[in-house]
Order: sequence, then structure tokens, then C-alpha cells
Amino acid sequence: MKKVIVFLFLCTAVVFFGFAQITMPEPVEPSYVSPRISGLGIPFTTYQAGTETLFTNPALFPFLTKRWSAGKIALHANEDSFGGFSSIFAPEKIKAFTDYLYTSNSKYIDFAATGPLALSLADKNFAVGIFNRSIAHADVESTVTKKLLIGEELLLTGGYGICVYDDDVNKVALGFQMKGFFQTFSYALNKSKADMALAVNSQFKDLNIVLAGGVGLDAGFLYKYDNYFFLGLTCKDAYTPVFLIPYNSFEDYKKAVTAGKTQYKTLLPNLSVGIGSMPIFEDMWTTISSLSFYLDYENILEPIFNKNKSPLLNIAFGTEIVFHKVLSFRLGMHELYPHLGVGLDFTYFQIDFSAFLNELGNKPWEKHKIGLDLAFSFEY
Repeated sequence: MKKVIVFLFLCTAVVFFGFAQITMPEPVEPSYVSPRISGLGIPFTTYQAGTETLFTNPALFPFLTKRWSAGKIALHANEDSFGGFSSIFAPEKIKAFTDYLYTSNSKYIDFAATGPLALSLADKNFAVGIFNRSIAHADVESTVTKKLLIGEELLLTGGYGICVYDDDVNKVALGFQMKGFFQTFSYALNKSKADMALAVNSQFKDLNIVLAGGVGLDAGFLYKYDNYFFLGLTCKDAYTPVFLIPYNSFEDYKKAVTAGKTQYKTLLPNLSVGIGSMPIFEDMWTTISSLSFYLDYENILEPIFNKNKSPLLNIAFGTEIVFHKVLSFRLGMHELYPHLGVGLDFTYFQIDFSAFLNELGNKPWEKHKIGLDLAFSFEY
């Protein structure tokens, strides 16, 4: 009888470990820190933004003039991130950062940095670029680290747009954009404060690591009536498969010893529609170089995947006025919160800043955090 019990136990163990897979975070959408776009309230389907049009609508590529970027430092931080900056100067940086996570009942830290690698070229009909991004994300509640994600991303993207109809007043354009990315993140999911204390002793080297790689396709449509009316439609991540490879620790990552099978997932498609207008444009006035307005409804398909989220949070509105091609003021609204931005263009060097509120909940004004974006870029 004992032999039978032992045999059944071994069979159960083999089945359990054979099918068990390490828990990994959901795929992270590749992104780009841009105070120019966030200062507007993030409307992007009709916003032409030089090399940053790579992150708006590829159907705008036929209307670009030649611009290229030689580098950039762009920082994003929310209000809970600011107190954690002091850990940078502490003798034991990781311990100081972890202690800060538990100084209140809840913390939501969202920090990201694009650059210094930010090489891109935009010209009529096409744009291409390569960018790196560093992120630190922590969601802590009641001494439980619901999610900790620290790592790096490398993104290569490029696309082509063509004007399929043009009678000098009415224009119709289509655009397509491909992207490939690699991400390496150390992570912890649903860990107690005690578990994180052990991770600190190893300087986070005992945390799980995920190596993610993916390719994606974006598509866009644009109708343009002179400069007075734009209608745009974009589908970001129309099809973006992501392959996730787990590792138990930093040592296993260096030795390429995986902790399980490669998992295949896809990023959810983001379908957005918007309108825009530029009643005052370049060379029309002496003082004001341009004045533009944008209105988007973002992520139309989101209610399918998250029925609890209010549809009002997907509305984005923005306006931008530029003086003497140098000074820009931006005002917008996203998730029913205000967005403010300002920019200075010194021809070979640009400074941009934006301040805004983000909604972490599913309803308007449920749980918001202040965010700031700051960028120093070299765009010619």
C-alpha cells in the first residue's frame, strides 16, 4: 500500500512541476517620454510633431519636413517618485528606496527616462528611430508589493506614409509602421515587506527577471482639408506578439539558465480616432507661428477588455500656440484632468516641460497622481 501511495505522489509531483510555469508580469508596451505630447493632453491621431510623429500617426509622414534627432534626455516622474529620489544619494541606495516604499499605507511610483539614445530621422513620407528607456515602477499597498518592475528597454521603429489622394485642397493619406523591441526587467509580484527585505540583502539580484522581445505593426489613416481640418484614425499594436523568457535570478540570467518555457502573449490593440485644426499656420502671421487644436477619443476597444473603466477617461483635448517658432504654450485635458506644457526651441537644442494629473482608477476623480515630464533634446 505504501508503495502505491509513494508512486501516486511521485506521479502527481511530475505532473505538477511539468506543467507549472513561473508567474510573470503582463507585457509592457514600449513607450517614449515626450513633454510635447503629454503637455497637450496626449491627443495624437492628427498631431504632427517632427521626429516624435513616430509616436502619433504614421499617416502624417507624407506631410513631414526633414528633421533629425541626435540625442535626448527625457524624464517622467509622478508625485510618489519624488521622495524616492533621495535614495540616489543614500549610502545603501536599494535599502533606502525599499524603505521609502513602506513609509505610508500605499505608494504608486512611476518613473521613466528616455535617452540618451534617441537617434531618429524624419523626412517626407518616412521616419525611423532607435530609442532606449529606463523604468522603475512600484505599486505597494498595506505593506504588500503588488508589483515592482525595474529595467531597460530598447526600441527600433520606422514607417512609411503615402498620400493616396491629393487635389491641392483635400488630401487622404495612409501610413504603416513597424517596431521591434527588447526589454529586461527585474520584478516582484505580490511580495510581502519581509520578502522584499530579503531581496534587498542580495541587492535585488535574487529577484525574478524576464527577458521580453516583440515585433509590432501600427497603422494610420488621415484626411486633411487644407490646414483647417484633419481627421485621423490610428491602430497602435494592430498585431504585436511578445515572447517572454523567465529567469529565477540575475546569476541565472547571466548564464542563460531559464526558469521555464517561453511564453507568448500579445499587446492589446489601441484604436483611436481624432480631429484637429490649424487655423493659423507657419508664415501666416508674424508673431504667432502656429495655433492648433486637437480632440481625440482614445482606445475605443478598451471597454471590451475592461468593462469597469469609464468611457469618459478616454477623451483627450489639446491646443498649442507657438510664438516666433521659439516659444510654445500647450494646454490640454486627458482623463478629465488638466495638462499644461511649455517648450523652447533654440534651433539646435530644445527644452520641453509638462505637468498633469493621471487617473489610476476606473472612474473620473477616483485616484489621481501628479505627473511631471521634462526633456532636453537635440533636434535639427
